[in-house]
Amino acid sequence: MFQTPPFDFSPGAAPQKSSALKCVEILSGNDLRTEVIFLGGLEVLLVARPAGTGGGGDIYCVHSCGHGALAKFVLLDLTGRGQARDAVARTVHALLHRQTDETRPAQLLDYLNQRYNDLALPAIYATLISAVCEPGRSEFRFANAGQPRPLHWSAKQHGWTTVTPAEESDCGLPLGVEDAACYTEESIVLGVGDILFLSSDGLSDTRDQIDKFLEPEGVLRFLEGSTTEVRPGFTLVELAAAFLRRFEEFHGVKRFEDDITLLWARRLPTNGIPGALPDRT
Repeated sequence: MFQTPPFDFSPGAAPQKSSALKCVEILSGNDLRTEVIFLGGLEVLLVARPAGTGGGGDIYCVHSCGHGALAKFVLLDLTGRGQARDAVARTVHALLHRQTDETRPAQLLDYLNQRYNDLALPAIYATLISAVCEPGRSEFRFANAGQPRPLHWSAKQHGWTTVTPAEESDCGLPLGVEDAACYTEESIVLGVGDILFLSSDGLSDTRDQIDKFLEPEGVLRFLEGSTTEVRPGFTLVELAAAFLRRFEEFHGVKRFEDDITLLWARRLPTNGIPGALPDRT
């Protein structure tokens, strides 16, 4: 297992004077974890549930850049199991550390894919989503390499939707599939109280007791039901607890067949204080 201790970054901190945004790692790893963090005008909840006892194939990283001027997130899932996958996980984690200061999601994925292929790693592919949030612009920018689409909660509309691409593209293959794979950057603007949900593909690939996959539509349905269940002004922890209860009831057990990593990020008011979301009326 590899991890770094979490730190609490106060939202709204002044950015560095340098034009380059230097990033520091708040937490990372591939182990069991539940962590709430406040940084860059965001309330963030990360939940990691490896299938194994010693760590899993999911890798998560959270960074704060420019003293809170930008927040950066990476969720990555490796196929396979065993020592070969563990060795690849260590290599990929080292590659991520070399690119700590890269704040362009598509460029990060392009770099990782090139290095992944250059190193001739075993036939273990990686799906990955990289996202950055610029609180000053209320914008989430992200690039995807085979992971589920982000889901968006609108505090104004009181509903969840899938973040759909502006146009169809052949870009976005998992790492290690093709040397010349391309990656595109997308963006979404978050209003105050809006939430963006990211997950590794182990979530939608989970099967119930009659071997039926949850699929992305099921994840969206569980989020909708969970949001209806919790009280107005809910915390992300309350929302996640309601979501996981539904998920465990679907799966039938609390130990999952595949690694699962979930990340909720909610935009805070300009004063940086989490407040009640608008009532559902």
